[in-house]
Amino acid sequence: MAGLIAVTGATGFIGRRLVRSLKADPSVRLRLLLRRPDQAATFAEQASEVVPGGLDDAGALARLVDGADVVIHLAGAVAARSRRAFFAINADATARLAGLAARRPRPPRFLLVSSLAARAPDLSAYAASKQAAEQAVAEAGGGLAWTIVRPPAVYGPGDRATLPFFRAASRGFVPILGRGDGRFSTLFVDDLAAAIATFTDESALDGRTVEIDDGAARGHDWPDMAQAAGDAVGRNVRAIPVPGVALLAAAAAAEAWRLLPLRPPVLSFGKMRELRHPDWVVRPGDLFDRTAWRPHVGLTSGMAETARWYRSNGWL
Repeated sequence: MAGLIAVTGATGFIGRRLVRSLKADPSVRLRLLLRRPDQAATFAEQASEVVPGGLDDAGALARLVDGADVVIHLAGAVAARSRRAFFAINADATARLAGLAARRPRPPRFLLVSSLAARAPDLSAYAASKQAAEQAVAEAGGGLAWTIVRPPAVYGPGDRATLPFFRAASRGFVPILGRGDGRFSTLFVDDLAAAIATFTDESALDGRTVEIDDGAARGHDWPDMAQAAGDAVGRNVRAIPVPGVALLAAAAAAEAWRLLPLRPPVLSFGKMRELRHPDWVVRPGDLFDRTAWRPHVGLTSGMAETARWYRSNGWL
């Protein structure tokens, strides 16, 4: 893994853990794309170089990939005002970055951190944009060696998305948003960061799309999630199914909110369809035959560690 690794999305929940994982190897030098100049101080000790700019800045992206040995594209949008906005951030920007990397005299290895949602592009604009991003990488040409990583639901210390779930559990109940027969995979954030770091040096994964999870072969169901959350916060919890009509009403309200000049909500009609999809279980294929990476944190221990972090940081 030695060399210069260029990273987008370093300031996010996953990105911060990824930077820490990469810097565990002293032979690695990091170059980070940062949209806001004031963020540079946060990464002063980890990054050899900071490139100011966003995903829509072709000049900044060119500087990011120039001379890099590996490019890890983690940045993206989970909420946007429209389908066009999702595609601009998730698909078009990925195509721009992969194209620039492919045209280097010595193209870097390119790792796209996508989403398991890309497996079902008809469900939402988000899922469709992630699949389009994957296609853009595969079609970049230029002899670009690439790997696409599809994580499932990622959680862990610092994650604001799952915080409401833990807060509900601390009050003795857990809302069940998905179908009663739905199953899904999960992944602790540090295991994802370790996987990405490992895959930067795994030529056996070149040209492959891999799905990764916590190793639970059949995934989990909502009762598993409720039990793990209750154990993590030390409460007996009651699982309360949210009727589809209530979720639909909440999604309709979120769609109306999206019309306002405010930060768009994650919930939407598309997200509702994702939540109600019955099968988000990872299919790892021959991943473990091709790489030394293995998950180390199961759902119960991962939820417990997350709850401890929330408490120690005053979030819970």
